[in-house]
Amino acid sequence: MTTIIKSGQCSMLNRQSKGKIHYDITLNQSGERFIRLTKSTGGGFLSQDDIAESDISACLLAIKGNSHFSSTIFNPLFIGKSANNAAFLAAVLRAEHVISKSKTHLYKHTVLNLDALALLKPAK
Repeated sequence: MTTIIKSGQCSMLNRQSKGKIHYDITLNQSGERFIRLTKSTGGGFLSQDDIAESDISACLLAIKGNSHFSSTIFNPLFIGKSANNAAFLAAVLRAEHVISKSKTHLYKHTVLNLDALALLKPAK
């Protein structure tokens, strides 16, 4: 069982899209945090898998230095086969200040703050 500690929405990565990605950040009884994509208002299917903060961190720790990376590094985290999952998760991670937009590549990212998700406190 998990408890929602934050619900949010963020813009999609494509600036021309008017849609939003809705998501929950949850906490289980062991204190582990998860991100769950819940809805896309701009079209596009998504998988509502619980993605562990530790798995996201492991993906990001594999990035060498300040290297740019694409959203596809998150593909292995999803059981569902929607092609949108990785980019939608990247949009959420940008909104949560975990990653940021690359200064040189439109749809690539750089690691900003690996601890940003862990710093979230349960809502009161």
